[in-house]
Amino acid sequence: MPAYRHLVEEATEAASELGGNHDRMAEEFIDRLFVLFGREILKVVPGRVSTKVAASLSFDTVSSLAKARKLISLYEKKGISRDRILIKGCEYVGRNPDSRAS
Repeated sequence: MPAYRHLVEEATEAASELGGNHDRMAEEFIDRLFVLFGREILKVVPGRVSTKVAASLSFDTVSSLAKARKLISLYEKKGISRDRILIKGCEYVGRNPDSRAS
């Protein structure tokens, strides 16, 4: 949508400034884009916006927490307070013996 092109451009610029290999820049782009869209959602929706940590981190607690902290930091840098952010972890149902489908 043309109305949100500026968000994609901002996320692209931030990832480019970070530099690094393609995977690192792609990850940064996605993180930034999630936060930018979350900020837009919060302009019209009361309460919290939820952002999910990548499923690829579901069995890595340390990396999941690091990603959650990074996302919170990015939201805060955009002026969004912690009480308006919900960071959700992922779980592979069926692959994790401790997970159960409801």
